[in-house]
Amino acid sequence: MADEEKKDVVPEGFRKLSEFTVEELLKLPRIPMRMVETTNDRTGQVRFNAYVYLLESRLEVRFPIDRATYHLVARLRGKDSTKSEYTVSFPYRVVRGRGVSEEDGHEFDYYYVEGYAAPMERKVYLNQLLTGSQVDLVECFGLDGVVDRGYAGSVKGVGYFDDLG
Repeated sequence: MADEEKKDVVPEGFRKLSEFTVEELLKLPRIPMRMVETTNDRTGQVRFNAYVYLLESRLEVRFPIDRATYHLVARLRGKDSTKSEYTVSFPYRVVRGRGVSEEDGHEFDYYYVEGYAAPMERKVYLNQLLTGSQVDLVECFGLDGVVDRGYAGSVKGVGYFDDLG
């Protein structure tokens, strides 16, 4: 593929999640999403995260969220946000894209998980890029229903953030 073709080539059938109707969002596969508030005992710092588990719980995907998002999702989904954890159903999709490294020009695949934590209201869009061993795990075990996003042009490569060497 010539350099001019690698800029941003999106397959004809690909649509952004923001273009989906509520009915289409509700037809996406769903998994439980844990919304968690944690406090660091040493520093007292409070953090909020949402977690989903793919590939029969082999792959944990963490979405860092803020306090307002934690309470908004609880309110929209009828959950008690005074508790340090609650679970909602998360309609999601996994997207594969292809890019060319800005650093050395090699081509690579990248994956991300995206969805709405409150699909009926089309609020709280969450997405998280998979990194390092997460990408390898998806490629090793395979994942049903991965959507092809096509080429995204030059982007930063996804490295092994968990590499010990």
